[in-house]
Amino acid sequence: MVDSAEKGVFIGPEKRGMGLVFQSYALWPHLTIERNTDFGLRLRKVPKAERIERVERVMKALDIEKYRHRYPSQLSGGQQQRVALARMLAVNPGVLLLDEPLSNLDARLRLEMRAELKRIHEEFRTTILFVTHDQWEAMTLATSIAVMNEGTLQQLGTPNDIYDRPANRFVAEFVGSPPINILELASDHALDRGAKDWLRIRLGERGDLGSVGIRPEALKLASTEAAVPAGSFHHAATVTGFCRPAAAGSSRSIARAA
Repeated sequence: MVDSAEKGVFIGPEKRGMGLVFQSYALWPHLTIERNTDFGLRLRKVPKAERIERVERVMKALDIEKYRHRYPSQLSGGQQQRVALARMLAVNPGVLLLDEPLSNLDARLRLEMRAELKRIHEEFRTTILFVTHDQWEAMTLATSIAVMNEGTLQQLGTPNDIYDRPANRFVAEFVGSPPINILELASDHALDRGAKDWLRIRLGERGDLGSVGIRPEALKLASTEAAVPAGSFHHAATVTGFCRPAAAGSSRSIARAA
Protein backbone atom coordinates (compact mmCIF):
# COMPACT_ATOMS: atom_id res chain seq x y z
CA MET A 1 0.00 0.00 0.00
CA VAL A 2 1.41 3.38 -0.99
CA ASP A 3 -1.61 5.67 -0.48
CA SER A 4 -4.71 5.40 1.72
CA ALA A 5 -6.69 8.38 3.00
CA GLU A 6 -8.69 6.12 5.33
CA LYS A 7 -5.59 4.71 7.05
CA GLY A 8 -3.56 7.89 6.80
CA VAL A 9 -0.90 6.23 4.66
CA PHE A 10 1.11 8.15 2.10
CA ILE A 11 4.49 7.09 0.78
CA GLY A 12 6.31 9.61 -1.38
CA PRO A 13 6.82 8.64 -5.02
CA GLU A 14 10.61 8.56 -4.60
CA LYS A 15 10.28 5.91 -1.85
CA ARG A 16 7.79 3.56 -3.47
CA GLY A 17 10.24 1.34 -5.32
CA MET A 18 8.30 1.89 -8.55
CA GLY A 19 9.44 3.12 -11.94
CA LEU A 20 7.30 4.74 -14.65
CA VAL A 21 8.02 5.07 -18.36
CA PHE A 22 5.66 7.66 -19.82
CA GLN A 23 4.00 7.28 -23.21
CA SER A 24 5.95 10.37 -24.37
CA TYR A 25 9.15 9.15 -22.58
CA ALA A 26 9.50 12.52 -20.73
CA LEU A 27 13.29 12.75 -21.09
CA TRP A 28 15.05 15.89 -19.87
CA PRO A 29 15.88 17.78 -23.12
CA HIS A 30 18.79 19.73 -21.56
CA LEU A 31 20.55 16.64 -20.16
CA THR A 32 22.73 14.19 -22.06
CA ILE A 33 21.70 10.56 -22.35
CA GLU A 34 24.12 9.63 -19.58
CA ARG A 35 22.74 12.29 -17.25
CA ASN A 36 19.16 11.27 -18.07
CA THR A 37 20.03 7.69 -17.20
CA ASP A 38 21.60 8.48 -13.83
CA PHE A 39 19.01 11.12 -12.90
CA GLY A 40 17.13 8.90 -10.43
CA LEU A 41 20.35 7.65 -8.85
CA ARG A 42 21.53 11.19 -8.20
CA LEU A 43 18.19 12.03 -6.53
CA ARG A 44 18.67 9.00 -4.29
CA LYS A 45 22.24 10.12 -3.52
CA VAL A 46 23.68 6.77 -4.61
CA PRO A 47 27.49 6.72 -4.15
CA LYS A 48 29.36 7.73 -7.29
CA ALA A 49 31.13 4.39 -7.86
CA GLU A 50 27.88 2.44 -7.60
CA ARG A 51 26.07 5.02 -9.74
CA ILE A 52 28.63 4.72 -12.54
CA GLU A 53 28.50 0.90 -12.39
CA ARG A 54 24.69 0.79 -12.62
CA VAL A 55 24.53 3.32 -15.45
CA GLU A 56 27.16 1.45 -17.45
CA ARG A 57 25.34 -1.84 -16.98
CA VAL A 58 21.90 -0.66 -18.09
CA MET A 59 23.24 1.48 -20.95
CA LYS A 60 25.17 -1.51 -22.26
CA ALA A 61 22.15 -3.81 -21.82
CA LEU A 62 19.98 -1.45 -23.88
CA ASP A 63 22.73 -0.69 -26.41
CA ILE A 64 22.75 3.08 -25.85
CA GLU A 65 26.22 3.58 -24.34
CA LYS A 66 27.47 4.99 -27.64
CA TYR A 67 24.94 7.83 -27.33
CA ARG A 68 25.96 8.87 -23.80
CA HIS A 69 27.05 12.39 -24.84
CA ARG A 70 24.08 13.09 -27.12
CA TYR A 71 20.83 14.83 -26.21
CA PRO A 72 17.31 13.33 -26.59
CA SER A 73 16.53 15.51 -29.62
CA GLN A 74 19.45 13.82 -31.44
CA LEU A 75 17.95 10.33 -31.05
CA SER A 76 15.22 8.42 -32.85
CA GLY A 77 11.97 7.40 -31.13
CA GLY A 78 13.21 3.87 -30.48
CA GLN A 79 16.47 5.15 -29.01
CA GLN A 80 14.63 7.62 -26.77
CA GLN A 81 12.46 4.79 -25.49
CA ARG A 82 15.57 2.79 -24.60
CA VAL A 83 16.88 5.79 -22.65
CA ALA A 84 13.57 6.10 -20.77
CA LEU A 85 13.75 2.39 -19.89
CA ALA A 86 17.40 2.69 -18.84
CA ARG A 87 16.59 5.62 -16.53
CA MET A 88 14.01 3.49 -14.71
CA LEU A 89 15.99 0.23 -14.67
CA ALA A 90 19.03 2.02 -13.23
CA VAL A 91 17.18 2.61 -9.95
CA ASN A 92 16.26 -1.10 -9.83
CA PRO A 93 12.51 -0.67 -9.11
CA GLY A 94 10.42 -3.47 -7.66
CA VAL A 95 7.67 -2.68 -10.18
CA LEU A 96 8.05 -1.00 -13.57
CA LEU A 97 4.98 0.73 -15.03
CA LEU A 98 4.88 1.18 -18.82
CA ASP A 99 2.15 3.43 -20.25
CA GLU A 100 1.75 2.38 -23.90
CA PRO A 101 5.50 2.81 -24.48
CA LEU A 102 5.42 1.49 -28.07
CA SER A 103 2.51 3.55 -29.39
CA ASN A 104 4.74 6.31 -30.83
CA LEU A 105 6.95 3.92 -32.80
CA ASP A 106 6.59 2.72 -36.37
CA ALA A 107 5.74 -0.93 -37.12
CA ARG A 108 9.35 -2.10 -37.52
CA LEU A 109 10.53 -0.44 -34.31
CA ARG A 110 7.56 -1.85 -32.40
CA LEU A 111 8.59 -5.38 -33.38
CA GLU A 112 12.18 -4.71 -32.33
CA MET A 113 11.19 -3.18 -29.00
CA ARG A 114 8.79 -6.02 -28.18
CA ALA A 115 11.69 -8.43 -28.42
CA GLU A 116 13.86 -6.01 -26.44
CA LEU A 117 11.30 -5.70 -23.64
CA LYS A 118 11.05 -9.49 -23.45
CA ARG A 119 14.82 -9.74 -23.12
CA ILE A 120 14.96 -6.96 -20.52
CA HIS A 121 12.32 -8.68 -18.41
CA GLU A 122 14.23 -11.97 -18.50
CA GLU A 123 17.53 -10.26 -17.65
CA PHE A 124 16.45 -7.84 -14.90
CA ARG A 125 13.53 -9.92 -13.51
CA THR A 126 11.60 -6.74 -12.69
CA THR A 127 7.82 -7.03 -12.44
CA ILE A 128 6.39 -5.03 -15.35
CA LEU A 129 2.85 -3.65 -15.60
CA PHE A 130 2.33 -2.88 -19.29
CA VAL A 131 -0.70 -0.86 -20.47
CA THR A 132 -1.52 -1.38 -24.14
CA HIS A 133 -4.37 -1.44 -26.64
CA ASP A 134 -2.36 -3.69 -28.97
CA GLN A 135 -3.46 -7.31 -28.60
CA TRP A 136 -0.28 -8.66 -30.18
CA GLU A 137 1.80 -6.88 -27.55
CA ALA A 138 -0.34 -8.27 -24.75
CA MET A 139 -0.47 -11.84 -26.07
CA THR A 140 3.24 -12.07 -26.88
CA LEU A 141 4.76 -10.19 -23.92
CA ALA A 142 2.51 -10.90 -20.95
CA THR A 143 2.55 -13.78 -18.48
CA SER A 144 -0.81 -12.54 -17.14
CA ILE A 145 -3.36 -10.30 -18.86
CA ALA A 146 -6.05 -8.13 -17.28
CA VAL A 147 -8.81 -7.20 -19.74
CA MET A 148 -10.53 -3.94 -18.77
CA ASN A 149 -13.75 -2.38 -20.04
CA GLU A 150 -14.73 1.13 -18.92
CA GLY A 151 -12.63 0.80 -15.78
CA THR A 152 -14.02 -2.62 -14.79
CA LEU A 153 -11.91 -5.78 -14.74
CA GLN A 154 -13.45 -8.36 -17.09
CA GLN A 155 -10.92 -11.19 -16.78
CA LEU A 156 -7.48 -11.90 -15.37
CA GLY A 157 -5.54 -14.88 -16.69
CA THR A 158 -2.78 -16.19 -18.91
CA PRO A 159 -2.87 -15.35 -22.63
CA ASN A 160 -4.13 -18.88 -23.39
CA ASP A 161 -6.90 -18.57 -20.79
CA ILE A 162 -8.01 -15.21 -22.16
CA TYR A 163 -8.12 -16.51 -25.73
CA ASP A 164 -9.43 -20.06 -25.25
CA ARG A 165 -11.63 -19.59 -22.19
CA PRO A 166 -13.00 -16.01 -22.21
CA ALA A 167 -14.98 -15.12 -19.09
CA ASN A 168 -17.74 -13.32 -21.00
CA ARG A 169 -18.82 -12.21 -24.44
CA PHE A 170 -16.96 -8.91 -24.24
CA VAL A 171 -13.63 -10.68 -23.73
CA ALA A 172 -14.42 -13.22 -26.46
CA GLU A 173 -15.17 -10.49 -29.02
CA PHE A 174 -12.43 -8.13 -27.88
CA VAL A 175 -9.54 -10.61 -28.08
CA GLY A 176 -8.56 -12.14 -31.39
CA SER A 177 -7.76 -11.00 -34.91
CA PRO A 178 -9.68 -11.84 -37.03
CA PRO A 179 -12.44 -11.57 -34.41
CA ILE A 180 -14.44 -14.53 -33.16
CA ASN A 181 -17.56 -15.58 -35.10
CA ILE A 182 -20.73 -15.30 -32.99
CA LEU A 183 -23.79 -17.36 -33.93
CA GLU A 184 -27.04 -16.10 -32.42
CA LEU A 185 -28.81 -19.36 -31.75
CA ALA A 186 -32.11 -17.62 -31.04
CA SER A 187 -32.36 -16.51 -34.67
CA ASP A 188 -34.27 -18.41 -37.34
CA HIS A 189 -31.36 -18.60 -39.80
CA ALA A 190 -30.74 -22.12 -41.15
CA LEU A 191 -27.08 -21.99 -40.06
CA ASP A 192 -28.03 -21.01 -36.50
CA ARG A 193 -30.76 -23.66 -36.28
CA GLY A 194 -28.36 -26.34 -37.47
CA ALA A 195 -25.68 -25.25 -35.00
CA LYS A 196 -28.18 -25.22 -32.14
CA ASP A 197 -29.40 -28.76 -32.94
CA TRP A 198 -25.79 -29.97 -33.14
CA LEU A 199 -24.94 -28.37 -29.78
CA ARG A 200 -27.96 -29.92 -28.09
CA ILE A 201 -26.85 -33.36 -29.26
CA ARG A 202 -23.29 -32.77 -28.07
CA LEU A 203 -24.02 -30.94 -24.82
CA GLY A 204 -27.41 -32.23 -23.73
CA GLU A 205 -29.12 -29.82 -21.34
CA ARG A 206 -26.16 -27.41 -21.55
CA GLY A 207 -26.82 -27.00 -25.25
CA ASP A 208 -29.71 -24.59 -24.68
CA LEU A 209 -27.57 -21.51 -25.32
CA GLY A 210 -28.35 -18.05 -26.62
CA SER A 211 -25.18 -17.76 -28.70
CA VAL A 212 -21.96 -19.60 -29.44
CA GLY A 213 -18.53 -18.31 -30.48
CA ILE A 214 -16.26 -20.00 -33.01
CA ARG A 215 -12.67 -18.90 -33.53
CA PRO A 216 -11.68 -18.44 -37.21
CA GLU A 217 -8.92 -21.06 -36.97
CA ALA A 218 -11.53 -23.66 -35.91
CA LEU A 219 -13.19 -23.36 -39.34
CA LYS A 220 -12.11 -25.96 -41.88
CA LEU A 221 -12.89 -26.13 -45.59
CA ALA A 222 -14.07 -29.39 -47.12
CA SER A 223 -14.80 -29.85 -50.82
CA THR A 224 -17.49 -32.50 -50.24
CA GLU A 225 -19.76 -33.46 -47.37
CA ALA A 226 -18.06 -36.85 -47.24
CA ALA A 227 -14.77 -35.10 -46.35
CA VAL A 228 -16.24 -33.52 -43.21
CA PRO A 229 -14.75 -35.10 -40.04
CA ALA A 230 -17.19 -37.35 -38.19
CA GLY A 231 -19.04 -35.60 -35.38
CA SER A 232 -18.33 -32.10 -36.66
CA PHE A 233 -21.02 -29.57 -37.43
CA HIS A 234 -21.02 -28.55 -41.09
CA HIS A 235 -23.00 -26.27 -43.34
CA ALA A 236 -22.92 -25.49 -47.04
CA ALA A 237 -21.45 -22.11 -47.91
CA THR A 238 -20.15 -20.07 -50.82
CA VAL A 239 -16.55 -18.88 -50.83
CA THR A 240 -16.53 -15.23 -51.89
CA GLY A 241 -12.86 -14.48 -51.26
CA PHE A 242 -9.64 -16.48 -51.16
CA CYS A 243 -5.89 -15.99 -51.03
CA ARG A 244 -5.58 -17.40 -54.55
CA PRO A 245 -7.95 -16.78 -57.48
CA ALA A 246 -10.90 -19.20 -57.40
CA ALA A 247 -13.89 -19.81 -59.61
CA ALA A 248 -16.61 -17.28 -58.85
CA GLY A 249 -19.52 -18.66 -56.88
CA SER A 250 -17.86 -22.02 -56.19
CA SER A 251 -19.66 -23.94 -53.47
CA ARG A 252 -17.89 -25.44 -50.50
CA SER A 253 -18.92 -27.23 -47.33
CA ILE A 254 -17.57 -25.63 -44.17
CA ALA A 255 -16.83 -27.97 -41.26
CA ARG A 256 -16.49 -26.62 -37.79
CA ALA A 257 -14.13 -28.40 -35.45
CA ALA A 258 -15.77 -30.62 -32.87
